[in-house]
Amino acid sequence: MRTALVGCSVAAVIHSFALPAAAQETGTAGLEEVVVTAQRREETAQRAAVALTAVTGDALTQASVTQATDLTRLVPSIQVAPASSLTQIYLRGVGTFAANAFAEQGVAFNLNGVYLSRPAAPAGMFYDLERIEVLKGPQGTLYGRNATGGAVNVIAARPVIGETSGFIHTELGNYDTVKSSAAINVAVNDTAAFRFSGQYVERDGYFNDGYDDEDSHAARAQFRLDNAAVDFSIMADYAHIGGKGVGGTIMPLLAGEERLGPSDPRVIAEYLTRVPTPPVPQIFARDDGYYTTDTEPLRSDGYAIVTDPVDLSPTGGFDAGDVGASLRLAVEGADGEPVFVGVGPAADVAAFLGGAGHTVLDDWNGSGFDEWGGELDYEQVAGGRLRSPPGSEDFWAASSEGAGEQVLEWDVAGGTWTLLVANADASRPVAVEAEAGLRLGWLVWVGVGLTVLGLLI
Repeated sequence: MRTALVGCSVAAVIHSFALPAAAQETGTAGLEEVVVTAQRREETAQRAAVALTAVTGDALTQASVTQATDLTRLVPSIQVAPASSLTQIYLRGVGTFAANAFAEQGVAFNLNGVYLSRPAAPAGMFYDLERIEVLKGPQGTLYGRNATGGAVNVIAARPVIGETSGFIHTELGNYDTVKSSAAINVAVNDTAAFRFSGQYVERDGYFNDGYDDEDSHAARAQFRLDNAAVDFSIMADYAHIGGKGVGGTIMPLLAGEERLGPSDPRVIAEYLTRVPTPPVPQIFARDDGYYTTDTEPLRSDGYAIVTDPVDLSPTGGFDAGDVGASLRLAVEGADGEPVFVGVGPAADVAAFLGGAGHTVLDDWNGSGFDEWGGELDYEQVAGGRLRSPPGSEDFWAASSEGAGEQVLEWDVAGGTWTLLVANADASRPVAVEAEAGLRLGWLVWVGVGLTVLGLLI
């Protein structure tokens, strides 16, 4: 195993409780009966007429399951593939490659009977559970069109009426692993109860540059009312998934027992010696979480270099709130001249350019350009001077100017945007060395990221 865990568990029972009499009086061993609701009715797992695997909450805790990918170790026929914050679930080889945050799943994922449609949904909910049910094979009759491969039902522990109790469970391990979960059940009266639970997980990455780590915290609050008239429950969930994200390397590089991550200089050096097939750009990870292009020269005989407008609005198929991306653009004047770099609304940038001469960077055209396997396509626009130095304008969402390397960092937002690079004094020609990077909340938004990084691609 990659992690040797040393676990300690503290159970704090605030109110007295009694063990079941049968458990006290007999030690007879037998097959444990697990009650499931996989077929929309209560029945034992042994009697359910469906290919089913049920795992109790205690078994999940003992196996240190804190994320969806851990289910692969417990449930036959399931494969859970991480893709940054997204989760791709396959049952018997059937599933959906979640290419973006809006992808429809091939395996239905349900929490307490509620279908969660988005690939990010399984994150941060594997704590204080009653059980997990995995149904294998098509389940369209009971679970709808997105259950071609099967269904995964996560059943959270419900508030217990008439009982006040709680627990704390903590695990410590190598890679500075700390996993802790806790819950408290509070009885209001004989018909109502609250239950509050939470989880904290932190672990260093398995790769030497910190990737393939865990950094998450989650909380859940529930209320249950059960009387002669109604059995009513309401639940609210919160989860935050941080860290650098999933790890990987372009080849199985090892240095002793050390796993070389994607931003290790040895991996990058090896990567740069290999020519990718056009139109694959040369993009690699840095140790700060940014996926970064190599440094490339940009030149213009005009007064500015700009990208085509990039539509990041919901109408353009992009929801900035679901992505959590940050853009970094580092530029430096080729001759040490003070430079300006900024990102602003496309309409304002177009108005600022007016009739000024400038250069537009078009799409990648895929014809040999060193190891990139492609080259930049420039469109020269003739015209006069800029109306003013770009730094004097107030419409920029983010900008930087001065001598030496200038670094623009911008949290990507919805709208239609244009990137602009110019000399700080609005003179010509413009000659800079540029490097662009994108840090993504969800790695599968690389396609959108490459569009945003249009300056270099």
